[in-house]
Amino acid sequence: MYYINDSILFFYPFLFTLLTFIYHRWFALETNYDRWTTPPPSDDRRDPAIDAMNAVGRKNINDKTMYEVLSVPPVLNYKTVYTTLMSAARPDLFQTYIRHSP
Repeated sequence: MYYINDSILFFYPFLFTLLTFIYHRWFALETNYDRWTTPPPSDDRRDPAIDAMNAVGRKNINDKTMYEVLSVPPVLNYKTVYTTLMSAARPDLFQTYIRHSP
């Protein structure tokens, strides 16, 4: 389960916190496809990214491991032009990496 409905979570952010606690989700993941739909088989980056985040684990996440998550195929694919790492908790972290030339 990802989210119930974007508008519900927009107006009730505590609901997201509750769902995070219930489903042991410690991260929010966004791709180019709506969270309540199934991504197309030709571009499913969501499930591999979720698997990679869970493999790293909450205690081990940092800028290096986050970059590694974003480098896992098919999260990183031939259409990826750049990857940017940033953190609200660490405003000093803002790094952009060019991956493939368009």
